[in-house]
Amino acid sequence: MTQGLALLAPTFAEFLGLRDALRRAHPSLWDCSNTRMAQALAGHLADPTTLAVPAQGYRCHVAGHWLAHFGLPEGWRPRALVTQGVRQSLAALLGHFARAGKRVLLPADVYPVYLDIANKSGCAWQGYDTWPSLDLHMLSGASPVDVLVLANPVKPRGARLSAAELSGILDWLRADAGRRVVIDAVYTFEPRLDTATMALYGTGQGVVLHSLSKGWAAPLVAGVALVPDQDVLELTTVFRGLSMQRETLGLAEALLARDQDRPQQLAAQLDSWGCKLEEGLSLRGAPVPAGLRAPLPGQYLFVAEGSWLELFEQYRVLALPLSVFGSRRPDACVLSSLPG
Repeated sequence: MTQGLALLAPTFAEFLGLRDALRRAHPSLWDCSNTRMAQALAGHLADPTTLAVPAQGYRCHVAGHWLAHFGLPEGWRPRALVTQGVRQSLAALLGHFARAGKRVLLPADVYPVYLDIANKSGCAWQGYDTWPSLDLHMLSGASPVDVLVLANPVKPRGARLSAAELSGILDWLRADAGRRVVIDAVYTFEPRLDTATMALYGTGQGVVLHSLSKGWAAPLVAGVALVPDQDVLELTTVFRGLSMQRETLGLAEALLARDQDRPQQLAAQLDSWGCKLEEGLSLRGAPVPAGLRAPLPGQYLFVAEGSWLELFEQYRVLALPLSVFGSRRPDACVLSSLPG
């Protein structure tokens, strides 16, 4: 069966079909390919009814609670534009950039939905690889881009931006005040934004995207786009028309104001599952990804060298092909610590 799969680099939808077939054919298979974090953590979450959720919430209140959670100035409230989440924020931004004729550079191996959103927005975009490091040569190529989109922490690489990566991006921003960097910080589980994220935002050319989908395991509840002060007026007009439900805004208020420790609690559970993944791989004699030995808070995806088929054939461990994240590289795969 695997001979016919050997040259495949499946999309996520294609992989799900392959996974079901392999699990039926190999009952002893250890499935390390679950990506549904919120579902896996469902039994570890507090009942929202204990949080005194208001019947309806308000964007300004969500913005204020979000800034307070991350220790950011209350005076930045006009910069904190509230949305349904990172997808909606990014769609609004890319549509804005498309109308302005901006050229966008997107990570091609982090989250395929980025590329789907870009295509729907009509913006002109190119892709770059993030593993094993950010390949940003197109920033200063023959046709330099105007907007860089990146994730920090970088998924599925499971690392923060390196000093060299940050330095290169800062140099690129300094060369043109009209350039922008959009940082998807959704995998931040700490109560402070990463140092590199804040350095990029501090240039006055950065937009930070965040939501409650990971740290609070509450997808499609609310998110924030923290925009540069100089862009507030223009982008507030863009974001004002986005649809939001008062009920979900109320839940977002309650989570941010009354369940502030949830990200740390969930990170502890994910760390426990990471230890079990490391132990299970060692018992099978399978290679252990380096990231498992020093994971970031909240990390549950780990890049391993070698193809997913090699892991399956040699150790009966099912990993995610890197292609499901959009990568063309066949020499690496991704292991998830989430129980299936």
